[in-house]
Amino acid sequence: MAPAEDTRVKEIYKRASGQAFEVILATPAPRAKVSFPLFPPKKTDVSLGDSQKKLDAAEERLDLI
Repeated sequence: MAPAEDTRVKEIYKRASGQAFEVILATPAPRAKVSFPLFPPKKTDVSLGDSQKKLDAAEERLDLI
């Protein structure tokens, strides 16, 4: 987490129903590791047979209820 001096809080508006703030964070350090993926995972091709098996299993679970 960034030190407090690198973070700013800007009040956007204040009303009786609540307040809104904008939190401005400092830029990350140049050697900081990225802990989340930059690109979404690639979609895998699902065959029609796999989809049908999943659909059948879901229908069986619904019949048990």
